[in-house]
Amino acid sequence: MAQVSDQKCSLCDENNGAYYCYECQHALCTVCRKRNDIIDVVIEERQKAKENIEKLKLKTETLSSLQEKIRREHIENLHVESKTCIGHIESVSKNLQEYITAKGSIKTSEVEDNKTTENQKFEAFLKNTDLIQKRYVHILSELENLLLEKHDITFYSGYRSLQSDIQTLVSIPAEPLFAKVPIFEDEFLFKEVMYYMESKMKKSLCPICPIQKKEIEDLQAKYNICKETSQSLNQKCSVQKKQIEDLQSEYNICKKTFHRDLEAKDDEIPKLSEDIKSLKREKNTMQSTYVTTCVTNFINVEALKGIL
Repeated sequence: MAQVSDQKCSLCDENNGAYYCYECQHALCTVCRKRNDIIDVVIEERQKAKENIEKLKLKTETLSSLQEKIRREHIENLHVESKTCIGHIESVSKNLQEYITAKGSIKTSEVEDNKTTENQKFEAFLKNTDLIQKRYVHILSELENLLLEKHDITFYSGYRSLQSDIQTLVSIPAEPLFAKVPIFEDEFLFKEVMYYMESKMKKSLCPICPIQKKEIEDLQAKYNICKETSQSLNQKCSVQKKQIEDLQSEYNICKKTFHRDLEAKDDEIPKLSEDIKSLKREKNTMQSTYVTTCVTNFINVEALKGIL
């Protein structure tokens, strides 16, 4: 300690410092410099400093432990729960998307089934008209070839045969109506999706959802029955159509065979007529010969009787 200082006392912080210590660079007043308990004060303050050190260490360790717990548990839990929540959101979104896709597929199937049915009708119509056209073309070709025939009897016989074919020609069918495509109402699909979402909630927003859901299920069941019935009828129609085609084919074969046999018989008629005439001439000749022979024999018998 050496000189007097004008700073406040470092111990009491009330009086001006009368002395200044260059070693610790603190000022002391006269009263504090003369105190005998300064050492005790310092010892007490040192003890407090040690206690503060222990408290600060404890708090530092607590902070470190808290930080570690935040990193190990809270952040990890945040990741896990966020991942679980995201997975749940994706699952619900996927479920909703699958439902919408399924409903869209049902609507698409209805249109596709209708398209298939109507297309089958058009194909059947085209096939039928194709058969009719082939029949027309065939008779037309035969008629044109017949006109080239120079022999009158042959022409007459062939034309008479073709006349029956012309009379049996099927009339040209009328043009069918345009196919009806089911009308898609997007509002109905939106309502179905809304009812489905409400059914997934704990409390439905719509009190009549169960009733409408039952109606939808009933309509779906009726649709499935109608679809199965339609498929069954289509199969039966296909079988009957095949039977009709087979019968038509057999009829055409029989008809051609009949006309061919008829033409052959017509060709045999002139020959048979000549044979009949020849047989008549032979009969007349034989009758004349027989009469002549009988007369000659009678004359000879009478002559023999006269001689006897």
